[in-house]
This record gives sequence, C-alpha cells and structure tokens, in this order.
Amino acid sequence: MELFIEDQPFLAWTDNTRVPPRVHLFVSVDVIPSDPAAEPTRPQPQRWFLDTCFSGEAYAYGYHLDNAAVAPLPPAWKVMSRLTSSVSSDDPKLLPVQPADLWLVSNRAGADKKLRLFYLALNQGITRDDRTLTSCDEIHHRALIGVPALVRAGVRVEIDFRRKVVSVWVPPEGKFCEQALQAEAL
Repeated sequence: MELFIEDQPFLAWTDNTRVPPRVHLFVSVDVIPSDPAAEPTRPQPQRWFLDTCFSGEAYAYGYHLDNAAVAPLPPAWKVMSRLTSSVSSDDPKLLPVQPADLWLVSNRAGADKKLRLFYLALNQGITRDDRTLTSCDEIHHRALIGVPALVRAGVRVEIDFRRKVVSVWVPPEGKFCEQALQAEAL
C-alpha cells in the first residue's frame, strides 16, 4: 500500500448554541468529482467528508458537481436514491444519482507541484441534492464519501483521534493520474 494522504488535520466546528459549547470534529479529504471513467476536466480540489454512517457511495450538493464541470444530468434521468437523515425529522427524500466518479487528491505533492490523484470508481454515481442553499458552507452543506466507495477501491484509512489527523493508503495497482492545479474561477 502507498501512503497517499498523510496526517490530514480534522476540521473542527464549535456549536456555540449549546451550553456548554460543543465541538464537532470532521474527517475530511480533498477530492475532485469527474464524469464517469474520465480524468477531471477542472482540477480544483474540494473538501469532502468521510462518513462511516452513510451507506451510499457519495452524496453532494449540486454546486459541488457543477463547480467540478461534471456533465449535467440527462433530462429523463431515472436512477434515484432514497436518502434519510438522522439529524432531521424530514421524510426520506428521493434524489437523483448523477453518473460521476471521484478522484482522491494526495497531500504529498512532488517537486513539480502537480496534483497526484487516485481514482474512486462509483457503481452508479453521486447522489445529487439540488435544494436551494443560502450559502455554500462546507461544514453545514458537506459532500460525503461513503464506506462502500472506499471498500471497493481497496483503500486503508487510519483515523488518529489523539493527534486529530487522518491518513489514507491506496493500492499500488489502482488508477492514478497527475494534473496541474487549476486556479479558482473568478
């Protein structure tokens, strides 16, 4: 196995509406969504969160996929996913599954400063939530990578709660690519 993401720090968010305030820790990695079986067309990493309770492959808001230039859903798209939330009293939602894959971004950059990417093939794609958002807050409106996608790719994930970091190893026989980092669109 190859160490691909080394000591990525957790993100922390403090909920000051509670007494005493409650700190939430999030395990995140940088990824780039892409069209199925294709290298990314817009190599601009996004922060996605590893979610061991999410039983799907991947979940994102529409802006995550649109910002990555993933091809839009066909007009008559029929593949749907039923999504329930453990934090909301809402009824389960039926959401489209957009054909797409993910690329993990290594934080172990080489001397050439290119992004080193590892391919996470998804069976059906990414569950897409197009509800209207008041902000694109990466903590509150987070994109998720579920356990099934990580298992299928054969990655090893080590979550170190003492040091509050995550490291990821990938199999050497996996699919890799390198791309120059694209500056953020204005």
